[in-house]
Amino acid sequence: MLRRILLVFFLLFSLGVLLAPMPASAATDSGGDFVPGELLVKFRTGTRSADIADAHRTSGGRVERTVRGGDVQVVAVPRGLETSRLALYRRNSNVEFAELNGIYHAVAMPNDPRVGDQWQYQNTGQTGGKVDADIDAFEAWDVTQGSPSVAIAIVDTGIDSAHADLSGKVVKSVNFTSSPTAEDRFGHGTHVAGIVAATTGNGIGVAGTCPNCVLYNVKVLGDDGSGSWANIAAGINWALDNGAKVINLSLGGTVGSYALQSSIN
Repeated sequence: MLRRILLVFFLLFSLGVLLAPMPASAATDSGGDFVPGELLVKFRTGTRSADIADAHRTSGGRVERTVRGGDVQVVAVPRGLETSRLALYRRNSNVEFAELNGIYHAVAMPNDPRVGDQWQYQNTGQTGGKVDADIDAFEAWDVTQGSPSVAIAIVDTGIDSAHADLSGKVVKSVNFTSSPTAEDRFGHGTHVAGIVAATTGNGIGVAGTCPNCVLYNVKVLGDDGSGSWANIAAGINWALDNGAKVINLSLGGTVGSYALQSSIN
């Protein structure tokens, strides 16, 4: 039953787009947001260092860093020439994939008072929806309310660790953004964290789906609610390396990313 509760919140953003095969030009032709002057490049397993260096030289790129936990390189190219340099990398037979370093945004979350009705736990039709179209949380809580041994990674805009409903919940934090703090200055990550694991039965705020679980605060979206594919991939890999049982990503965009697909796989 615990597994059923947790999987509800394994919100794999852009599921159909991300996991479906993408044409090589998908990220290039999308017109979506991307980090100016950056590409993401992954070479095929077994490619010699000399061949990798030659690929960067002939394609006009320079390695800035490697995404944590993977072998995807963040490559600097001249601003305004991203598309042409991307085409050069894609022509190289040693390159597994190359793409723009796209940007995803936090998914919009309602903030009106009626969200507190939390029909997803026990739907009586209180908001006009279908009766019993819910996750049977009340029944599940009679069996288990989770365990501190279950860590849920909130890969988002950070978490307000001082929030009354989240006090003591965050056991690990990391910041992959340019923000000076892993705390949430946008509000989205805290909202998501509350849905996942807010303290339940304390007479304030909302009830968390897994109230006895703990949280990893993985900040990959900046204080404006957006973040690069490279940072999101690094956050996913960090969560895996640190033993997260569930990874929540309430974010997305209009196209999928090979780099993120690689991290998830």
